[in-house]
Amino acid sequence: MKSRAAAIALLAYVVALGLLVLWPTHPEAFLTPQLTALTTSFAAHPSTAWITYGVLNGVANVVLFVPLTLLAVLVFGRGWWFLIFAAGAAASAGAELFQATFLPGRTPDVSDIVAGGIGALLGVAIGVLTARSGSKRRATDQSVTEHKEEASSPDGTGE
Repeated sequence: MKSRAAAIALLAYVVALGLLVLWPTHPEAFLTPQLTALTTSFAAHPSTAWITYGVLNGVANVVLFVPLTLLAVLVFGRGWWFLIFAAGAAASAGAELFQATFLPGRTPDVSDIVAGGIGALLGVAIGVLTARSGSKRRATDQSVTEHKEEASSPDGTGE
């Protein structure tokens, strides 16, 4: 395990995500007046008329799965990126299947599965890049420390 803090954050996020996607009714229902006002406002301007509820819902489904796989890469390491991506995409599909089977108050949609898969891929990519830059930074820090130790010894051997 790479990071205790990332592991705790991942566990907390999995619980929150589980509650959100398995809630028996649409979780955004309490925001209906605000979402209606927002989409009406967007529709009133030609440059933003394309931002509909469907677009906002799709973006939300992408964003929902980014932290899941990002944190998983930070916890398990970038070498597991493909399995983490597959698990994130499967979680998206599993959530929609569960909603279709057991939650009549929810509206499962194939586009939500695709959006969740895109979010899982983005999270993995950010995680791999973050882990890579972190390992490069640690290697640079170690090299600088070793160089300083060598320079500070009388014979240049660091001893």
